Amino acid sequence: MDSLAPLPAPRNLKVHLYNAQQALSWEPVYLDGDPRPVVYQVQYKYSTSSNWYDVNKEDSKVDCTNLTRTECDFTANSLSEGFPWRFNISLRVRAKLGGLVSAWATAPWFEHYRNATIGPPENIRVTPEEGSLIIRLSAPFDVPASEAFFVYHVYYWEKAGGKQARVKLCDISELNGFQRR
Repeated sequence: MDSLAPLPAPRNLKVHLYNAQQALSWEPVYLDGDPRPVVYQVQYKYSTSSNWYDVNKEDSKVDCTNLTRTECDFTANSLSEGFPWRFNISLRVRAKLGGLVSAWATAPWFEHYRNATIGPPENIRVTPEEGSLIIRLSAPFDVPASEAFFVYHVYYWEKAGGKQARVKLCDISELNGFQRR
């Protein structure tokens, strides 16, 4: 059925990895003159496997087997859902319209820890004290310290002198109450 697909395959697949979010999106498929909605099916596989698996509630708590929208969000319900963070994952999607099925379109491999964009720290509070600044901040999302840590660079300068200094702050778990004197 896939090899002679008269329905165009989805195009411009994009894997969105921001903080803990994991989502796949693509451009919609249309068949001229057919008013019926196109539905999409998303599958995944790990680099260690040759088998493709449907993204369904039974396996991943997210159902992307008969979508009418052009996005499959793997973290829709909680940060603990989605694909394992240290595995290479490949995703593919195809369109279906009645008895017509498109060819699969495959997104490039990704590993969340290597490919995610990490947002800025949150809850930043700077308290000036005599001769020091107290900087408090939190990570942009919850992650166990055994899984990852965040490194931030803080730049500051004196208003009058124009002298600039740089402080490298490591491991977010050590930052609460960090003081630079």
